[in-house]
Amino acid sequence: RDDPLRTLRALRFGARGFDLSTDALDEMKLHASAVTGLSASGYASGTVLDEMSKILMGHNVVEALRIARDTNVLATLFPELSAMLGFDQGSRYHDLTTDEHTFIALEHAAQLEAPLRVRWALLFHDSGKPETWWKGTDGRKHYYAMPQKEQDYRRARTIDIRPDSLLDHEVVSERLWLSAADRINVTKRLRDD
Repeated sequence: RDDPLRTLRALRFGARGFDLSTDALDEMKLHASAVTGLSASGYASGTVLDEMSKILMGHNVVEALRIARDTNVLATLFPELSAMLGFDQGSRYHDLTTDEHTFIALEHAAQLEAPLRVRWALLFHDSGKPETWWKGTDGRKHYYAMPQKEQDYRRARTIDIRPDSLLDHEVVSERLWLSAADRINVTKRLRDD
C-alpha cells in the first residue's frame, strides 16, 4: 500500500525462482491498480524500467509474468498489453492465447540467454493482434493487412472494416511498444532496437 512499485520487486524475485506467499499474491491483487509507476508528470519512475528489465532477464520470467497477469499488475502497468491477455488467436498457426504464446517465446529467450532488447521485443511482438485481426473465408483470424480483394468484398456487402485491420499486426505492435517505451522512459537505443 505504501509503495505499490514493491510489487515489481516481488515479481523480480519470482523471476529469479522465489515462491511468493499467498498473502503477497493477495496484496498484489488488492493494490494492482496503483502499480502504474506514474509520477505527477505522467511518466513512470526509473524503477519501472529497471524492475521490468530485471524481470524480463530472470530465468523464471514466465512464472513472474503469469503472476503479473493474474494479479492484474501487467495490464495496469502496461495498458498497451491488456487486449492481448487471454486473446484467442483463432489461427491454424497458434493454438495458445496471445499472452501464453508471448510467455513461451520469452521462456525460450531465457533458455537461450537472449539480450534484454530481444526480450522487450518479444513482450510486445504480438500486442497488436487484438486490434488488427479479421476473419477470412476460412473462418480463421488473420493478422496481416486485409487484402484489397477482401476489402472490396466487404464494402460491396456493407460489412464493417475496422481501420486497424488494414494494418499488419507488427505495425500496431510497434506503435504500442513506442507508447509504453515513452511512458517508462526507455533509452533511445533500447527503444529503437
